[in-house]
Order: sequence, then structure tokens, then C-alpha cells
Amino acid sequence: MTRSFMLGAMIVGAMATYPLAAADETEAADAPVHPVVAAMAELKPLMGEFVVTGTQNEADGSVTPHVPSRATGEATVGKVGLLLKTAVNAGYGQPITTHVTLAYDQYRNVYRIAVLDNMSGLLDIYEGTVEDGVLSADNLRTDTYYMNGDMKVHFRLVWDMTGPVIDYDVDASIDGGETWMPYMMMEMTPTDT
Repeated sequence: MTRSFMLGAMIVGAMATYPLAAADETEAADAPVHPVVAAMAELKPLMGEFVVTGTQNEADGSVTPHVPSRATGEATVGKVGLLLKTAVNAGYGQPITTHVTLAYDQYRNVYRIAVLDNMSGLLDIYEGTVEDGVLSADNLRTDTYYMNGDMKVHFRLVWDMTGPVIDYDVDASIDGGETWMPYMMMEMTPTDT
């Protein structure tokens, strides 16, 4: 037996232990739930259609209000991924369109988030956790910072999913995460409320 065959058999065996999604919604309640499916269920409040409002703090100390816009959160790849699409109009002449892909790494017990926007073109990678209904993730370990002149700017994304309206904040750090300052403060209101 070759090493690659043995490795493949081990991976398939491990995957069979917890099916990613129930083949039938009527499956027994005591069937094992895949850890990724269980973790992604914590992000269920991010699924749906939202109206996004908020403000952005500018470098000169002024605050720019956002024009109300839309966001959509939809499950991807069965129940193991979430794609959140937003278009925030912060007064730059065109909306900042983002595609945010959220997934859970069961081996490192961390949510991993990939963000791509139409302004920078940088694929920014965040890692974080959910505690008490709040998802907080930053790009410190991955070091996918933005440049502002000679300064490295790291970001932290925080979704407070504890209420009917989701508070979505983006904080910035220019000292490697020692201190954080508010950058964007948004509210995501479900359109069905």
C-alpha cells in the first residue's frame, strides 16, 4: 500500500466521521454534527438581506456618514461557508464593494475570513473567534496589512450578532494591534424586520 493511498484513506475516514451536511433534514437528532457545521451555525444571523448604515472616521478627524446600502449574506458550499456581499457608499464617488468569505478551521479552532474589495484589490485574511454572539477577527497573524504612506495599517472586524440589528465595526491599528481606533461603524438591519 502506498503512502498516498494510506493518507487518502485516512482523510476519507476522518471525513466520514462527521458528514458536512445531513443528507435529509429528517435525519436523527442524535446524529453527529460536523464541527464546521456547528461553528458556522453561530454565524446564522449574518445570513439574509440587510440595509447597511453607518459612519467612517476620516484621518482629519471628520466623520463621513454612509449612504444607506444593501448587504447579502448567503450560505456557500453547503453549510460550511458564508459569503457576505456589501456595497457601502462612504462618499468616495463609488461604493466600496466587498466580498467577505467566512469559514471555520476545525483544526485550529478559528474562523478565517477573506475580504476582497474594489478599492485596494488586496485579499485581506482575518482570523478570530465567536464569544457570546460576537465575532471578532483581525489580520495581525496573517499580516495582510494595508499601507498608508509609510504606516502599516492592520484591521479588526467585529460583528455583534446579539440583537435584531447587527453592529459591524471595523477598527484600525497602526502599532501592530497594541491599540485600536474606530474606523467604520455600521449597523446591518435585516430587511424582514
